[in-house]
Amino acid sequence: MYDFGNFDLSHSGFRGAEISTRFGVWGARFVIIGAHLEMDSHFDELCFDFENTQEFFFPQGFVDFVHYKEGEIFSADFQEGKISVENSSSFKMLPNDLSSILLSDNPKVMQELQDKWDEIRSKYENETLMFKSSLKYYYRLKKKRRDSIESLITSMFDLANLMALLMYVPTFAKEVTLIDRREDEKAKSYPVLISYGLSERTLSLATRERHHFHLPLTSKNVDLEKAIVEWIRLSSGYSSVVSSIQNETGFISEHESHSDIVLFSTQLEEINRKIGGSRKEKYENPITSIGSSRMKALLAHKLAVRDSESIGSRVGALRNEIAHVGKPKSLLEIISTRDQAIIAVCLKLIVQSHILSEIGIHKSLIHEYQDFYLPS
Repeated sequence: MYDFGNFDLSHSGFRGAEISTRFGVWGARFVIIGAHLEMDSHFDELCFDFENTQEFFFPQGFVDFVHYKEGEIFSADFQEGKISVENSSSFKMLPNDLSSILLSDNPKVMQELQDKWDEIRSKYENETLMFKSSLKYYYRLKKKRRDSIESLITSMFDLANLMALLMYVPTFAKEVTLIDRREDEKAKSYPVLISYGLSERTLSLATRERHHFHLPLTSKNVDLEKAIVEWIRLSSGYSSVVSSIQNETGFISEHESHSDIVLFSTQLEEINRKIGGSRKEKYENPITSIGSSRMKALLAHKLAVRDSESIGSRVGALRNEIAHVGKPKSLLEIISTRDQAIIAVCLKLIVQSHILSEIGIHKSLIHEYQDFYLPS
């Protein structure tokens, strides 16, 4: 088991006569089951899946229509190694009596199926036919060299952040397994328990049911291989955005709205620089370039934009009123707390949309993404 580190419970418990007790709670970032390991232990691979992201790949209610495939479905090579997506499935034996699993209003159909099935079983006596009962997708992370536990799990978190961005929902690994493939031994697997320290509201969002057919971004319209490679290259520059998604609760206070408006409007300035906009348009240009028609209309309405003004100028004015103590609060006095929260979400979506464009998502899909997640 992973070494929890130094801790002292000497100030807990009680003593009575010759009996002393010590008790307490000690947290760990992760616990590895099945072996006593040193901090610098190295492994070959890490396998994991993410809570409630199966819908990104296929609709769970239609598992029977998805083909099972052995080995890699696809893989993405990056500087330090490779990430692949694979199937994991369970199967059941097809019974001799097909009426136990099939139903038809026409008895002739059932009889003909049964006769054909009996004929096949007689012809191929030593064959076993199975049918798929469940299917899920999981990730396999393999570095070019055996790597530390800490490094492998950090890479897993990076991929979780990408899925959180694509699905706009807190995303965390559900099942995690370390793989040790030494040449002189059979491969060994060690389950890993990760400690996330999530709030109940964040956990509720992460596990809430989602449906493939309603998602704007799925494996059908996203080049996930390209997205993974680009995200690994860019991820360190967008930690505040993904942290906001990963710690989402579904509720936003006035303080959080103000913090987000200042943070994401500041990030618009950097986006403007990247896309070659002028300094005068540091807020307007990213919104105009990336925002959908619905996004821009909603921002204009909530910011109470007048005919002679731009959305960007009102964003800048609102940001300055929040950030600078003593500045007159003319906008804050006319924009309700709820509308301030909506403005904060819109600015966050603009920043997320810029990231999506950098990892290869088409602009039309980005607009669908914005419109789907816009607050009403």
